[in-house]
Amino acid sequence: MAQLLETADDLRAEVAWATETTPTPTETCRPVFTDGEPPATERQRPTPPVRRRGQPAPTLPATQCRLLQIIGRENPAALALLAEETGRTLPDLLPDLLALELAGHIRSLPGERYEPV
Repeated sequence: MAQLLETADDLRAEVAWATETTPTPTETCRPVFTDGEPPATERQRPTPPVRRRGQPAPTLPATQCRLLQIIGRENPAALALLAEETGRTLPDLLPDLLALELAGHIRSLPGERYEPV
């Protein structure tokens, strides 16, 4: 039977992911925003993002931090470019991209592209 999932918490509960457990990073970073004004696409959204600009960002594993840096620089960044610049395979990249998307740092776009939120 299919289960309707409306939020990231619903997904975590359905697949029984632990929400307190995070990988121990060898290097950590915090996403940096240069201004306090959200991009136009964010202002037009009817619901606010999971994390708002100006709020403290959680510490991220080094692999996710690197992805955020590339996505922020390329905006939007293609999946093939992310694999090429990180030297990782697609199966290795996708869990980190999903984690970043569920945490509200990025959003996926058509054409296997990602942009920062």
